[in-house]
Amino acid sequence: MEEQLRGACFDERYNNDTLTVPELKEALEGGLQGKRLSVVGFDACLMADYEVAKALSDYADMLIASQNYEVGLGWDYSTITRSLSKKTGADLAKDICDDYMDKCVEVSKDGAATLSAIDLTNFPEITKAFDDMMAGINNEMEGIKARLALRIATKNAASFGANSTGHMDNFVDLAGAASILADHNMYKSNEQEIYTSKAKTVDSLISDAIIYKVNGDFKANATGLSVYYPSHYYMDEIREYLKICPSEAYRQLIMGIFNDIPQTTISYQNRGYIGDDGKFHVTLTPESSRYLLNVTYTVYEQNEDGSLGNPIISKYVENEDSDWENLDFAVNFDGKCFELEKNPIMATQVDVSANNEIYMSKVIRNGVPETFRFVVLKGILGKQVRQVGVVLFNDEAGTASRDVLPLKPGDKIEVDGNTFTIDIKGLTLKKSDIRSSKYAVQVVAYDMFGNEFKSDVSIFDNE
Repeated sequence: MEEQLRGACFDERYNNDTLTVPELKEALEGGLQGKRLSVVGFDACLMADYEVAKALSDYADMLIASQNYEVGLGWDYSTITRSLSKKTGADLAKDICDDYMDKCVEVSKDGAATLSAIDLTNFPEITKAFDDMMAGINNEMEGIKARLALRIATKNAASFGANSTGHMDNFVDLAGAASILADHNMYKSNEQEIYTSKAKTVDSLISDAIIYKVNGDFKANATGLSVYYPSHYYMDEIREYLKICPSEAYRQLIMGIFNDIPQTTISYQNRGYIGDDGKFHVTLTPESSRYLLNVTYTVYEQNEDGSLGNPIISKYVENEDSDWENLDFAVNFDGKCFELEKNPIMATQVDVSANNEIYMSKVIRNGVPETFRFVVLKGILGKQVRQVGVVLFNDEAGTASRDVLPLKPGDKIEVDGNTFTIDIKGLTLKKSDIRSSKYAVQVVAYDMFGNEFKSDVSIFDNE
């Protein structure tokens, strides 16, 4: 579990014991004795969260923290010391954020960097709006549709952190998710206004509360404040979160999602057909919407004997190819794969937004199995592929490392039995045409507990 759930200040001398959010509140309550702090800052990972901000709002006017991992260099404390004479907390916050980003740029680790300054003085308004939105989503009459809308919103908003498998973790951009909820047109009825109007209020209030923020290209859609949402099912983690969840409406929503689970959560109405558009389609049953998390597809090479070969790529089904009202999903594969030093690598999409797509690939680097992550940036110059690096995971502490290690010249890489060395001139990472004359496509629907439900397989010629 990450810092936001376990707390901050991991004490390596005492089995990585942390200062939990309740302990932090208790310390501030006793120490301040009714007074308020101007600023509370966390030079730590994943602490710019609704839960942390709510806990601190009774004791401080501003929170400065990162939604994502902080790189190993951390904050520039000489800048903080010089800036303490600034007239306003906003000036101090700007200096801290700007200098942190400058340090990240110096070591080429700015792509996924985030730091934000959050105004806590009006947090009671945000709290009320958040509670109202979650109560609307949990409305008994609209619960199934609204919860599916919430899952879609959290999937398409920015996400932060990484779990031990290399996938994005359970931290999503709150204003980003609220904005998607407010604007979504999944269902052709006015009933969704129960929660969409409230989502607009959450988006607006949080946007107003962000005093200043910086973020790199990989997290261009980070708005400054995250929230815990269990898009990946870890029951122990969810139980821990329910102990600190600051919203009764949200607690009831999460408890309702994970109660009375049927034996079969997702089933196919049609396991695969070629539509009039020439694409491979699948259709799920209406009951599947209650537990559906996301829909992906995997592309495989096809062996000469007709069997499935190596997987090439796994991606989310595009929004424009998703009919959420009828739960019909189409695969629009562009015939491209990724190559590292001219060697094909299996890539799994782990995050997607309007600005970028993040992928992971399992590699062996210098004899050690690791998860390599890279990003496809979408911009006016087209799509650019850039590496993020290897995110290490500390099993003892139960957290991912706060640093990211880029692949560098001289590293020996093994992928699918192919061994090669990163060129001294630098890493070459790009998209290219797949090499197979035929390929196979299979859709995989995931429920919110991480279970896979596979469709039939369809074979295509690579013309």
